[in-house]
Order: sequence, then C-alpha cells, then structure tokens
Amino acid sequence: MGTTNDDIILDFFSGSGTTAHAVAQLNAEDGGNRRWICVQLPELTDEKSEAYKAGYHTIADIARERIRRAGAKIRADQADRLASRNAPLDLGFRAYRVGDSNFKQWNELVSDPEEIRQQALANLDPLEEGTTDDDLLIELLLKRGISPLAKIEQYDSFCFIPPEKLVICLAYSMTEELFTAILATKPSSIIILDRAFGDDINLKVNLLLQAERQGVEVEVV
Repeated sequence: MGTTNDDIILDFFSGSGTTAHAVAQLNAEDGGNRRWICVQLPELTDEKSEAYKAGYHTIADIARERIRRAGAKIRADQADRLASRNAPLDLGFRAYRVGDSNFKQWNELVSDPEEIRQQALANLDPLEEGTTDDDLLIELLLKRGISPLAKIEQYDSFCFIPPEKLVICLAYSMTEELFTAILATKPSSIIILDRAFGDDINLKVNLLLQAERQGVEVEVV
C-alpha cells in the first residue's frame, strides 16, 4: 500500500521481477534505500516461446535478467540524480535456489556392520563433492537463523558476523596463530571444519580448551 525510504518489500509471487524493478526505480527517483525480497518458483517457460529460445527456461530466469537490465538502465538514464545521492544506490542483488544440503546425509536405516563402516569412512569428510565456500557459508548462516544479508567482516581465513558474535572459519588447515587471530575478534561462538585439524588431535583438543577457558563455544562440523 505504501512504503518509507528504508522499508523491506516482500513479494512471494514475483513473476518476472516487477516488484524488484519498481523498488529500484522508486529508490532512484526519491533517494530511498528500500530493499526487496522476491520469491518465485522455477516455473518452466513454454519451449516454443522466445524467452525459452533465448535461454530463459524458467520464470525465475527471466526475473533475474530483468532485474540486471533494469539496474543497468537506471544507472544510464538517471546518472545525474544518482550522483547527487548522499549514499550510493545499491542496484545489486543475490539470487538463491533451494537445493540439497552441502553436508552428506547419514542413512540411519543401515544396520549391516560393514555398510555402517563404509558409510562412516565415506563421511570422514562430511562435505559433498563440489561444495564451495559461499554455498557452505550461506547454509551455516541459514541453519542458525541468520540472514545471508547480515553484516560480515571478512578476514584472511575466516569471517566474523558482528551482530551474532559468530566466527565461521572454512580454512582447510588450522594453526595456533590462526586460532589466536579468531579469538582476538572476541566471538561468543566459532564454527570450524573438522578437516582443518587433519590428524592432529592434540592441536584440536588444545585449541578447544583455549576457547573453553575464554567462554567461547566451538562447533566442529
């Protein structure tokens, strides 16, 4: 019905991205900083349509391209107005798709000892093949009820989410120096990949005890 300059506009049936386009246009016109969240099922386009022939096989594909083009047009058509803003207009966006977990799933129905052993060996590295750091970071945030748009401070080998006092370290190798740098951010909790410790169980135990003495919760995944 109406919005103020810093509102978040939610559209659960976004179609080709009309709402996102309109929000960007309005922000450009009145200096606002509204944000939008658009949700669209990957509904298939007609195989005979021009959109399908152009490579847009779902309605969501069309929406993503429309939003990109709308942003480019706004930058070109309203360059002078955008230059006079107090804060730059953010016309970028992130697109997410619902997918499977990046963590391997344990089959609880397996009862044969040899099958259990094989499954345990396969899960020594719990991550699915091809998992990227971005994929894993987003899943860890969402599983903790943290928005992917939360403020994140990026360090060389880890990231810190200040509002949650949470450190997520996806490094493949953990050292005492790196752990000291993590603790220096004063987190209340830390998430580390188990593979970062390799076979060094002593290092793992020592670092977990360091964190415990400082009242920091550590989760190894």
